[in-house]
Parts: sequence; C-alpha cells; structure tokens
Amino acid sequence: MEEVKEPIELFGYECEHGWYPLIEEAEKWVEEWNVKNANEDKELKIVQAKEKFGMLTIYCNFYPDNLHEKLFDLEQRSTKICEHCGKTEGTTCKALHGWIYTLCPQCREKEEIRLNKLFRKK
Repeated sequence: MEEVKEPIELFGYECEHGWYPLIEEAEKWVEEWNVKNANEDKELKIVQAKEKFGMLTIYCNFYPDNLHEKLFDLEQRSTKICEHCGKTEGTTCKALHGWIYTLCPQCREKEEIRLNKLFRKK
C-alpha cells in the first residue's frame, strides 16, 4: 500500500517568497521541539504552509505546548508583510479580482496589471 503524502510533500510551500522567512521561523520552532522531545513517540512536522484569505496559514500534524499561539501570531504578522517581496512599508491586505492579497504598493500594481491582462480588463 502506498504511503499517503502530506500537502507540503506534494506541493511545497503554497505561497509566495515574501513569506518564506515566516515559514523558516515556524520550521525552527518545530525543529527545536523535536530536539527537546527526541524521546517522544511522535515527531512534530509542518504538513502544509499556504496563503489563505490573504494571510499565511501553517498546519502541523499536532500542536504541542504553545505552538498554536505562536503560529497564530505568525499568521497575523503575515498580513503586514508583502507576500511577493517581503516588504512591510505600505503593505495592505485587500482584494483584487475577488482574491485577497497582502501586497506592498509596487507588487499590488504589478499584480493588478497581471490580473487585468488575465481577465482582459483595460
């Protein structure tokens, strides 16, 4: 029987590069927990990291200690960081063509042009 793969194994990070430092921060917490709890029966791992409703959302296979609160804080911080380039200055979380994006002014302009071409709006 074939082993079921986690979304992160199938799709990688399902967000833009601007949020990768936040994911790396979460990976550090997971690694620290695994080192500290090496004798536990379970290994903690991130099973999915994606953009959802304009914010970074990270799912783990379980949530020990205060990890859930740390991830919630990280998700809230993502709403102030451009998901494309990582800038914080002028970054807003709002809709474009029905999708919610967290973008700085420069990336928002580029994304609006791209989406307008995609949806053929002038």
